[in-house]
Amino acid sequence: MCDQLDLLVVGGYFGTGRRSSLLSHFMLAVLDENTRDDVQPTFLSVGKVGSGYTVQELYDLNVRLSRAPLQRSCPAWLRTSSEKAEVYIQPDCSVILQIKAAQIVTSKAFAVGYTLRFPRVEMIRRDKGWRECMTKAEFFRLHEADNSRTTHTSPIFYINKAKTSCKRKAPTIIMEQSPSKRLCKIKSLVNVFDGRQVCILNGTDQHSKESLEQMVVELGGAVVQNPVGSIFCAVCGKVTVKVQAVISNGSMDVAKADWLLRCREKQTLLHWCPSDLIFAKESTHSELSTRFDRFGDSYSQLVSSDDLRRICANMQPKVR
Repeated sequence: MCDQLDLLVVGGYFGTGRRSSLLSHFMLAVLDENTRDDVQPTFLSVGKVGSGYTVQELYDLNVRLSRAPLQRSCPAWLRTSSEKAEVYIQPDCSVILQIKAAQIVTSKAFAVGYTLRFPRVEMIRRDKGWRECMTKAEFFRLHEADNSRTTHTSPIFYINKAKTSCKRKAPTIIMEQSPSKRLCKIKSLVNVFDGRQVCILNGTDQHSKESLEQMVVELGGAVVQNPVGSIFCAVCGKVTVKVQAVISNGSMDVAKADWLLRCREKQTLLHWCPSDLIFAKESTHSELSTRFDRFGDSYSQLVSSDDLRRICANMQPKVR
């Protein structure tokens, strides 16, 4: 049994279902002791963990790790192997986790050549700075000690091959219907989106992610689950860690769910105004700047009373 492994969180993986907007698993790394005093030390991936914390601890971890933009591409300061994280986290914005594992085993998936078997989080080390995580040399010494202990204490099991075991009947598992199959049953009512691909990142308090996806299909659009490639836009009801990761990539417009609701109400593809977007990519930002001033006031269109209140609010200086 290996415990007291103080490893740094360097990457994350988004969850599924209720945790789809949160990082639920984390890539862990050790410090290359030869670079400890460098401005940007080098880290080596050693494993991933996804258990041992409470729901509140998971939420707190996500809040802390989202202090800086998440990176989609693997940074130069991190050495990895075949296992890649979905997003990467700057060391100075990260946290050390105390990990307990059953054993250290050989693995080509991580940069150190080993990984942890059955890892779980024992403690979030808020008392330690990010440079105080376990080093590569310390990890190898622990592995040697663990390997020696396992070699001398492993029990011998004798298996009676003549004895037949009674096989338990496997339980029936009811799989949740996949989004693609669910959406295939929905018919397009109007051709507003004209086949444009939209990714719904999350829902609102009044409209779930599934109901917003249904709206897209009913308006003649196509729903994709991953915000990658040349899709039309992403839509979200609230800004989460996953949304911030999409924004940090900088290649996709992220619209508010309210814009989609108004498209359904008006039965037309509404042109964006600045207040419709949480994030605008460079080309969209340039196009909007030709039609709106920095407060969001249109150069050519009349505004409603609600829009006027919002514009005036943007003009007021913020008191610090």
